[in-house]
This record gives sequence, structure tokens and C-alpha cells, in this order.
Amino acid sequence: MWRMKNIIFLFFLSSCSLFKTHYLAGDLRQAVKKVCLNTAGKGRLFIKERKYIFSYESALDEKHANWILALSFPMHKTETFKIDWSEEGRVRFESSIEEKILKENSEINPQSLEVFTHGVGKLLNEVIELKTQRQTQRTDFKWKVSRKNIVAVSRKMRMTAKFSNLVSNSHFGLISVSYHDLNDQTYKMDLVVKNCFK
Repeated sequence: MWRMKNIIFLFFLSSCSLFKTHYLAGDLRQAVKKVCLNTAGKGRLFIKERKYIFSYESALDEKHANWILALSFPMHKTETFKIDWSEEGRVRFESSIEEKILKENSEINPQSLEVFTHGVGKLLNEVIELKTQRQTQRTDFKWKVSRKNIVAVSRKMRMTAKFSNLVSNSHFGLISVSYHDLNDQTYKMDLVVKNCFK
């Protein structure tokens, strides 16, 4: 009986250490290092009432100054989203996802969709600038670090991003970006990070 109690107690202690909660420091540049940009995982895209499920891979190429996100939708071709800052003082966004969504949803406002995709581009560009210690020319987002997540808000673009679910103190397991257009239509993307390739 005594031995069984010890085994149960040891199991309890080890399970507590397995589910240890990890917290962030208050410094934004340190916290944003936990945003993994070389990843693979699953995602959801909500455009008005429509939901898209996809798997994705992303890669940051600091040498050539770009970041690419490849979205694979079931039974469809892979769509890409690219941010390029190789030209001094200029950031370019390229996306093939807009064309796919507009083709399938005639009621969607193309300008709202463009604001959403460019807003995601601006957000990720700021993350890259913070992670790579590049000089931020100007910021479109107000950043807040709490103990468990980072939140970025742009009132001008009506956009909010949240980096949460810290995985074993190494990287965020969930990235959520949402946008509400002037007609109060919601656009949202969730990226669930399954693998982080540092």
C-alpha cells in the first residue's frame, strides 16, 4: 500500500512538470522571438460565413529578404503569400489567395479582402522587423505583451492579431489574425503551428 501511494505521488509530480505553464517576459523584442516563421501546420480561414481549411508551410529567408507562406487547400492548387523587403525602404506583398477567394465568393468586397491580406502582410513584416532587429520605419500596430500572449492591434486597419498557446517555452502554437470591414464583415485566419523549424 505504501509503495502504491509513493508511485501515485511520483506520477502526480511528473505530470505536473509535463504540464508546466510557461510565461513571457514583458519585453516585446524578447517575446516576439517566440513567433516562429519557419513552420508547418494546419489553418483555418474565415471569410464572411465561408470557412476554408488548409495545411501550410512557411519559410523566412533573411539572406534574400523575404518570407513565404504556402497554403494547401484540399483538392486545389497551393496558394502563396509572400512578403519581400529586398529593395531598400520598400516592402512588397504578393498573394494568389485573393483571386481564389473572389472566384468562389462573388459577394465579397475585393477592397476589403485586399485590406485584410495587406494587413496580414504589414503585421508579419513588423514581426520580422522585431525578430531580425531591423529598424522599424513606422508601426501600424500597437503591441502588448502579457504573461501568456502577445496582442497587436491596428485601429486604422480594424485588425487584431494574437500570438498564444506557448509550446514548451519555445514558440507560440497559435497565431490568429482578424479584420472587421466597414460593413462589419469578419475576415479571420488561424495558423496552428505543428512544427517549428528554427
